[in-house]
Amino acid sequence: MLQFKLHQGQKELQRLVRLPDSRVVVAVLGRRWGKTSGSVEVLLRLAKDHPGMRVGWWAHQYAGVRVAWEEVTKRCIGPVVKKRRGDIYLLELVNGWRLEMFSGETADAPLGRGFDLVVIDEGARVPMQVRDEIIWPMLADRDGKLLVLSTPKGKHGRGAWLYRDYKKAQLKVPGYYCMTGPSTDNPLPAMQKAVQFAQANLPAAVFSQEYLAEFLESGNAVLDLVPVCTMGGSPEQPVPLPYEYQLEEGDKPQTVMGLDLAQKTDWMVGTVLDQETGECLAMDRYQLLPWETQVERAASLAARFGANVFVDATGLGGPVVEMLQGRGVSVVPVTFTQDRKQEMVQGLQLAIEKGEIALPYIAEAVAEAECFEAEVLSSGRVRYGSADGFHDDIVTSLGLAVWGRQRCRAPFLVT
Repeated sequence: MLQFKLHQGQKELQRLVRLPDSRVVVAVLGRRWGKTSGSVEVLLRLAKDHPGMRVGWWAHQYAGVRVAWEEVTKRCIGPVVKKRRGDIYLLELVNGWRLEMFSGETADAPLGRGFDLVVIDEGARVPMQVRDEIIWPMLADRDGKLLVLSTPKGKHGRGAWLYRDYKKAQLKVPGYYCMTGPSTDNPLPAMQKAVQFAQANLPAAVFSQEYLAEFLESGNAVLDLVPVCTMGGSPEQPVPLPYEYQLEEGDKPQTVMGLDLAQKTDWMVGTVLDQETGECLAMDRYQLLPWETQVERAASLAARFGANVFVDATGLGGPVVEMLQGRGVSVVPVTFTQDRKQEMVQGLQLAIEKGEIALPYIAEAVAEAECFEAEVLSSGRVRYGSADGFHDDIVTSLGLAVWGRQRCRAPFLVT
């Protein structure tokens, strides 16, 4: 086998896994810390000392399995057995040490197998049900250990079990051990530069979670509307949708409107902001209506407030822009690119932090914001969007309105 040099954090991981009384080892680690490469080396070193050992590797997606498999095979030379059965990979050494790798996309494949050690890669993305109903039984017959590797994803939601197991280890529950390590544990100069760049350019919460490996209350969530819900309503008595502020007679503020278009089962949402004060004057949300009806409803809202409408013109947006213009609406089409969406989201974050906008407490808006997440990609870029199973139509509409307000207050220019 080709030898791989462990950095100090990876040596600590190896120590915890080898402890005779360890049963659950939780390693909470920053991006590019060396989770996969270090863990593979720990397993291969175990192979030398434990002939006949059975090891399982579980990743939430097949792509994660493939990356780990490439790490294993490039270090193993000589007489080894390497097989692939569908989406399951098998490596067997001459001393009987055996490694099987599979993903959550083939959840039934490992049923009935028994292991001395199971590694869960990116555990925060794995539901607790999978851990309890699939992985734990695989360890029972051989009194096996569980090693969980993950970047944290908050204290609540899908990855909450990771946080609870981490806390058990901190509280010295017998059999539980934990460690944490920021991305800077990786000594490569390129990684050190990447962390510096991320710290300078990412939202503080995202950097803390993804690179410093810190558990946050809200996980990947990057928006919190509650501090700016100052125009009435409460969690106990939220303001219902559609919402429309009753202007006094003769009051005609300059306004902007963000319009997010419905796609399939999504919602069409229009949000009107006072251009000067940033107060939310209206929010409308509807779905499953004919396009003509949706456009007419949006045009009517814009007309009542005399708003400049910033509309998501991505995809099907072009024809809708033309329909709105045909009804006399002042429309600014906005085509989303990854950079523009990042700019829009960060502009909304800043407006919230500075208190530059104000809304009533609308439960749907608050809930959407709580489920709007930032994910750091392997390239180091950030992708924003709703968590699986949730919508981001209100967030997009509000973001467009804030983005438009900023441009209407400056010389009017949209590119």
